[in-house]
Amino acid sequence: MTIVQKMMGAIIGFRPLPRRGDDARLEIAVADSGAGLPAAIAPHIFESGFSTKPAGSDGRGVGLALARSIVDEAGGTIRLDRGRPTTFVVELPTRTVGEAADTENDGSES
Repeated sequence: MTIVQKMMGAIIGFRPLPRRGDDARLEIAVADSGAGLPAAIAPHIFESGFSTKPAGSDGRGVGLALARSIVDEAGGTIRLDRGRPTTFVVELPTRTVGEAADTENDGSES
């Protein structure tokens, strides 16, 4: 199973956030089936190299740091919702199809 398949299976909801104009956003919530995240490690989960896995295991704390980098680059936010199960909420700016096409056609970047 690929990481994308795992992630798609963990998505618990999509929700457009009602805002006007250029500030329109989409919220995506992703949850696991675990017991939640201990409060002591929550401040570190987005740090590059931080992992709850033992040394030598697969994965070394790159995933959430990479996710935050990608979301930041897209102009969004990612946060941990406290509680069980562990749930991450991503907010991304939205663009209409016309806005995306206009940007591609005029060669500018947003």
